[in-house]
Amino acid sequence: MVFGPDSSQVLYTAPSSPQEVEWNVVETSIYGGPMIPLVQDAANHDIIGFWPKSRSLIFSSDRQGTYSVWAAAFSGNAALQGPVELAHDLGQAKPIGLTRTGTLYYVVKNSEDVYTAEIDAAASRLLSAHQCREALPWFVLGSFLVA
Repeated sequence: MVFGPDSSQVLYTAPSSPQEVEWNVVETSIYGGPMIPLVQDAANHDIIGFWPKSRSLIFSSDRQGTYSVWAAAFSGNAALQGPVELAHDLGQAKPIGLTRTGTLYYVVKNSEDVYTAEIDAAASRLLSAHQCREALPWFVLGSFLVA
């Protein structure tokens, strides 16, 4: 769950109906109101974070059969166009957070190491990835990162 571009809405994942197994990215006003689909298709989506620098929602999705990292740019409170793929096939990688400067943190299954990758959402690409060796700017609260 993340707040939208102007903090007046909450973006989160939820099924379209109780019978659905796919989770879509939806939004609702912080003042109440209906659940509005932002990214909806026959796939599972998981929000990684919202990157204010490019006003993009960064999320993972299995929309092409394997989990990949995607970006959906916003204008005002609405998505501009369909999501753009930043990184294809995450394999054993699991995203765990996104900093305000666009650094994606992730772990690899069966490993305690944390890795980072810089995101250039404006150019629709994931930049170089490397193992994180510096002090981490967050702490783990349950299964969530807190910056």
